Amino acid sequence: WTDTTAEVQREERAEEERNVLMEQKLANHLRRKEYGQALEVALEMDKPAMALRVLSNIVEGAIQKGSDGVPELRSHVSSWSQVRLARVLRYCRDWNTRARNSNVASLVLRAVAGTIPASELAKREGMPEVLAGMVPYAERHFERLDRLYGSTYLIDLALCGMGCLDDETTGEGEAAVTKEYGRWEAKSRLVLPPTTADGRIQVGGDAVVGALDKAKRG
Repeated sequence: WTDTTAEVQREERAEEERNVLMEQKLANHLRRKEYGQALEVALEMDKPAMALRVLSNIVEGAIQKGSDGVPELRSHVSSWSQVRLARVLRYCRDWNTRARNSNVASLVLRAVAGTIPASELAKREGMPEVLAGMVPYAERHFERLDRLYGSTYLIDLALCGMGCLDDETTGEGEAAVTKEYGRWEAKSRLVLPPTTADGRIQVGGDAVVGALDKAKRG
């Protein structure tokens, strides 16, 4: 029997010191708005909350410049290893369970799908299951946005009825809004992702991953 207490304590102190240094490094990058370096540190430390904060800042900065944030995210995705990519997608699966974080999760997933072919993602261990876990919550978020978008037409309709949008052609304006709402309502279901695809999971484009098709299963 060997007493390793002192050795274990040294290792724990060394790990604590390393974490303190990494957290200070991360704080410095955030203060200087060096989001690329901050993201690498957050992922290395396996800090989902900090990674979400950094990615949110990247997206917000891109939006202020007139971009949707996807090109900026793709530049990071292309440099991630397989292990790091799997870690980020697991983060996205967890983030996607909350409405306030779903936008960032969706943008990251879009950047991943636009950088790495779906066929390659399907071959990576655990990826189909992680992506499948995002589908139910994604459908809920799409439905929520669909309802929110539809409710905006009620404001236009009310303003047209009060003559606030067009005093001279209130009737024409109301009819135009009603017609536009009808067109939106007719195609709004297309906003939602497919619920099923012959027992498989739709990831993006025409590529489908998951279970084999019925012919192959037979």
